[in-house]
Amino acid sequence: MKPYSMISITLFSLLLLTLPLHLAGALVSVRETCKAAKKVVSNINYKFCVSTLCENSTLAFLVANDTRVFANISATAATTHAHNVIISIQDLLRTSPDPVTKSVLMHCNGSYNYVASSWDKAVIAINKKNDDVAKISLSEGMTSVISCETQCGNAGKLSPLIEMNIVSAKLVTLTYAILEVAEKNKY
Repeated sequence: MKPYSMISITLFSLLLLTLPLHLAGALVSVRETCKAAKKVVSNINYKFCVSTLCENSTLAFLVANDTRVFANISATAATTHAHNVIISIQDLLRTSPDPVTKSVLMHCNGSYNYVASSWDKAVIAINKKNDDVAKISLSEGMTSVISCETQCGNAGKLSPLIEMNIVSAKLVTLTYAILEVAEKNKY
């Protein structure tokens, strides 16, 4: 075996041995961030927070160990969720024979297109450390989620999107709280 191959293997082995230490440090940071977010907004579900941040993280984000990165992860998860809701709405539109339900779903489809756009803007604002714009974008998107849910009630229909709308609200609330933590930590 060539000497540079041995060096590469040795360095790779060292990386694998130290990786759990980096991940453990990041998980502590996730936990600390979630605890701090819960102090900002008391109704945040701690397990939901940890799960959201860990499940939507890449190794690069975990190693970064930065509260602002966690706000980005949460906002990105919210944006991805909004896009998934749009796909669900389109599936429901194809299978729903009821004209009132179709009308409500069409409204929600438009609302969630706005939601996805607003939350995409929030991610960009978080990356630029423009928290005021991020918070406004999160709020505007949430207003559209509420509009979707309200439209169902106004039509006298049980919302087929209630669970997805609840997750949207949880993700936005979490992102907002983490932004508050990041501001207190001065990034």
